[in-house]
Amino acid sequence: MSAKDLKKASLFSNYEDTMRDLAGSVYLISADGRVLNLPIPSRLRADPLNWSTGKRARAFFAFYFFACVGLTAVQGPGLMLEALSQEFNEKSNHVNLSLLVDAPALFMGVGAFIWIPLSLAIGRRTVFLLCAFILVASTALSGTAQNFTQYLVAVSLQGLAEGFSTSVHSPSADDNCLKELLVFGKVGGGWKAMGRCYPQVLICFLNPLIFWVALLEAAIFGGLRSLGSTYASVLSASPYFLPQHVVALINLTAAVGALLAWPASGLMIARLTRCFARRNSGVRDAEHYLAAFVLPVVASALSVIIYGYAVERKWHWIWIYVCFGLNTFGFAGLATANTLWATAAFPRWASAAMVVLVGGGYSASFGLSFAITPWIKSQGFGGANLGIGILILALGIVLVPMAYWGKDIRRRILTKWGTWEEGALRPTIVRRTGNAREKSPAIL
Repeated sequence: MSAKDLKKASLFSNYEDTMRDLAGSVYLISADGRVLNLPIPSRLRADPLNWSTGKRARAFFAFYFFACVGLTAVQGPGLMLEALSQEFNEKSNHVNLSLLVDAPALFMGVGAFIWIPLSLAIGRRTVFLLCAFILVASTALSGTAQNFTQYLVAVSLQGLAEGFSTSVHSPSADDNCLKELLVFGKVGGGWKAMGRCYPQVLICFLNPLIFWVALLEAAIFGGLRSLGSTYASVLSASPYFLPQHVVALINLTAAVGALLAWPASGLMIARLTRCFARRNSGVRDAEHYLAAFVLPVVASALSVIIYGYAVERKWHWIWIYVCFGLNTFGFAGLATANTLWATAAFPRWASAAMVVLVGGGYSASFGLSFAITPWIKSQGFGGANLGIGILILALGIVLVPMAYWGKDIRRRILTKWGTWEEGALRPTIVRRTGNAREKSPAIL
C-alpha cells in the first residue's frame, strides 16, 4: 500500500473514531472485561464527580426540596377549584378556572426556553437562586391575590420557576454533573454560548430523533393532564362523593409511582445497557437507551385507557387511584428516558435537545389540554382517553425502526453539525502544553 493510501486510511480511521464519539457510541467495556463507570471524573477538585458523599447529598437535597415545593404550589389550584370559584365568583366561567391548572404547565415549558440557555451564560447555581426567588415571590402573591387575574399571574410565575426543575435540573441530576458554578462569569462560552443555543434549538426541532421524543412527551403529559384535571371533580361527584381530604390522598399513589420509576428507569436500564454493550463488543450505543421508553409508554397508555373506562362505567374508586399512580410512574420514567436519550444520542447538543423536549413537550400539551374537555363531551371519558392512549402507543411504536436505523441517522445528522458543542453538558476544553494538546471535560 502506498504512503498516500496509508494516509487516507489513517484519516478515515480518525474520522470513524470521531464520528463514533459524536454519535453517542462509547466504549463501556474495557479490554480486560471491566465495566467503566461513566462519566469519568476529571482531575479538577471542582468536578462534582469528585465531591464527597455528604456534599453530593446536600446538593441533591437542595434541588429536590425546591422541586417538591414548586410542584406542590403548581398542583395546588387543581385541588381547590371549587373553593377558588366561590372566592373569585367565577362559577359561570369555567374556562378561566381551567387556566389555573393549564397555565402553569405552559410556563413550565416556557421556563425551559429561558433557564437552560441562561444557565450556559451565568451558571446553573445563579439560575437556581433566581428561580427560588421567583417561586417565593409568586407564592406570596398567590396568597395575597385580590382577584382572579392576580392569582392567574401568580400561578403562572410559579410554573415558570418550577420549569427549572423539569429542565435545568434534569440533566444536572441524570448526568451526575451537578456543577460547582460561579455566580457570574463565563460558563461553557458565556453569553456567546447562550446565543448559539437557540440556533441549536431550531436544528433540534428539525431533528426527527429529537422531535419524535418531544411529541411522545406531549402525548404522555396530555394524558397526565386528562387525569389531573378531572379526577378531583369525578371523585367528589356521584357515585363516589369522597371528601376533599380523601381525594387529596391520590397524590400518595403518585409518590409511589414516582419512587417505583427510579429502579425501573434507572437501575434496570443501567443493567440492560451493560448487557447490550457486552454483546456489542463493549460499545454502548445511544440506541441501547431506547429500552428506557418501553415501560413509560406502556404504563402511560394503559393508565389513561383504564381511567377513561373506570370513570365512564363507574368502577370502584380504587381504579382511579391506581391509574393515577401508574400514570405518574410512566411520566417519571419518561423524564429519565428523555434525558438519557438526548444526552447519549446528541451529547454536544444536550442543552438544546432538553429545551426542545421539555419546552416543546409542555407547550404542546398545553394546547392539547384545551381539546380534552370538548373531547370528553363529544366521546365520553372512555372514548377520549382511548384516543389519547392509542396516540401514545402509536408514537411508542416508532421505537422499533429507531432501534434499527437510528445510528445511521445520527451519523448523517452529526456529520455536519456534530462539532458544535456549546450546549454540551461537559464540553471539551483543549489545553496546549508545549506542542501537545490535552483535552478534558469543562467544569460548568
